[in-house]
Amino acid sequence: MPLALEPGASFNVVLESDKHKPAKERPYFKFRYLDGREWNKIAAMVDLKDRLDQSNVDGDFITEETYDTVRKALVGWGNMVSRDGKNIPYAPKKLEDVVGMIEAQELIVKMMNQGLEIDVKKKSDSRSRSNSKRSAKHAKAKKPAKTRRQKKNR
Repeated sequence: MPLALEPGASFNVVLESDKHKPAKERPYFKFRYLDGREWNKIAAMVDLKDRLDQSNVDGDFITEETYDTVRKALVGWGNMVSRDGKNIPYAPKKLEDVVGMIEAQELIVKMMNQGLEIDVKKKSDSRSRSNSKRSAKHAKAKKPAKTRRQKKNR
């Protein structure tokens, strides 16, 4: 079944700024897989945002659209801790309190690159294409070549 239709299928995204943290403590965002139509809508929004950035349009519109785009596929987060060390439970409305604008844009890119996550997963799950029933024949070891000194001492 395609991952976009698989109930509960999701993937985690870690911000670049958090990759150095220990895995047990590393904050992550959980996204559901997008179908083609959803992906195209988000790609169109990203393209529109880029054009609006260049035309100096009101930044509030761009900011709101960016966070709304992240929320379209965001289904959870984990290991999210506030400045004072308190756990931040998942609440989509709190997204602006958790990430800044640049991080939200990073999340959109990683959310859209979900195909890379799929390829890595499929490659690690797939069996080798080689026929494992037949082993390669062992090559015979060659005798090391004699040096000039060894040849003279003969």
